[in-house]
Amino acid sequence: MKKYLFVIVTTFLLSAGCHTQKKITEIHEYSSLHGKKELKGAPIMHFEQREFDLGTVKKGEKRQLVFPFVNKGDADLSISIITACECTTTNQDDIRGKIYKPGEGGVLKATFDSSEKDYGELIDIEIILDQIEPGTDDVPIFEKLYYKFEIEK
Repeated sequence: MKKYLFVIVTTFLLSAGCHTQKKITEIHEYSSLHGKKELKGAPIMHFEQREFDLGTVKKGEKRQLVFPFVNKGDADLSISIITACECTTTNQDDIRGKIYKPGEGGVLKATFDSSEKDYGELIDIEIILDQIEPGTDDVPIFEKLYYKFEIEK
C-alpha cells in the first residue's frame, strides 16, 4: 500500500511540475516574455484575444475594439505607455500607471478611425510596461495587439 501511495504522490508532484512548465509556454508570441525560461517576479499580461479582423470598414467609420487582460504573473503590473498608429486612440489615460496585482485585470479599449485610410492594413498596438524583463537591468516588458481591416470607399 505504501508503494502505491508513493507512486500516486510522485505522479501528482511531477504533474504539478509539468503544469508550472506549461504556464511558461502559454506566454503569447506577441509578448517580450515569450520563450523566457524564468518568469518568477514578473507580471504576465494575458489577453484572451490579441488579434481582431474588422472586415470591411467604410471610409470615415469608427470602430471600437476591446482587449480585456489579466495579470497572470506573480508581481504587480502597471502600464507605462500604449502606442499605435495615428488612426487609433486608446483609453491609456484611464489605465496607465494603475497597479494590477496578480489575478487582477483591466480593459484596454481602442478606437479605430478610418477617415484617413484609403486601403486595408494591419495595425499594431504596443503596450510597454513599467516592469522590466527578468534577468535584465533595464529592458521593459512589452506586449503587442493587432487588428486588420479592408476599406470600402
